[in-house]
Amino acid sequence: YYADSARAYIVDPYFVAKFDGFTLKGEFIYGWGKAEFDPGKTALDGNPYKDLDVDVMTYLFEAGYETGLSGKWHLGYAIEPQAGFQAWRVMPWGACDYFRPPIVEEGQIVRHEGSYSSDIFTDNALEFLNSQLDTESPFCLHLHFTAPHFPWEREQHPPELWDDYYKNCPLTSVPSHEEPVPQGFIPNRRLDEERRRQALSGYFTAIQEMDRNVGRVLDWLDENDLRQNTLVAFMSDNGMNMGQHCLYGKGNATRP
Repeated sequence: YYADSARAYIVDPYFVAKFDGFTLKGEFIYGWGKAEFDPGKTALDGNPYKDLDVDVMTYLFEAGYETGLSGKWHLGYAIEPQAGFQAWRVMPWGACDYFRPPIVEEGQIVRHEGSYSSDIFTDNALEFLNSQLDTESPFCLHLHFTAPHFPWEREQHPPELWDDYYKNCPLTSVPSHEEPVPQGFIPNRRLDEERRRQALSGYFTAIQEMDRNVGRVLDWLDENDLRQNTLVAFMSDNGMNMGQHCLYGKGNATRP
């Protein structure tokens, strides 16, 4: 990308998707190929998202919805609720240790030692949902898992599941490490068979644990007779190569 002061012109496919894709606004953030960008800003001192534009959650909040977010917030300043959210239990960065997730609580970042991130994101989401049982207001909850983002090492995930994938999964749903690279592409990383098996064991474990926690939310809706009156949308924020075309990563998996 080309950076000129606070404005960046994006040519890398990963950053185009990141900065110019759909987010909470329901429209493109900025004009195609450019985005406000300041690499010095972080979750602690970045620009408040609510000052950038009006977004979907603000409209819902103003319309009387109870709004909540649990999980990943990778859109700048995170210490205070942003973008129309009322309940705010966010992991303020792009990724984290699965068993040591940082969560913003009452304006402080609290490390939850030994708690698996997908579990605690869901625990906080269910706490928000339980708070809605005594109100007539509609609600909108965002549950943002980091899974299946790396890290994928064994110590990052429930070891019995990781071991089961490592020892027993044939991994035939994903191309082998000998998958040919498309002409003209240069992979940013190459994995041999052992490293491939380790990475996929963590990747698949993270997906299974996320799936289990999505089930917890759906079970809550069933138990409280809200399944038929609730719209559930499951989305991913980007695509991911896990050996397809011998690439590992998103648009940043290759040059160009």
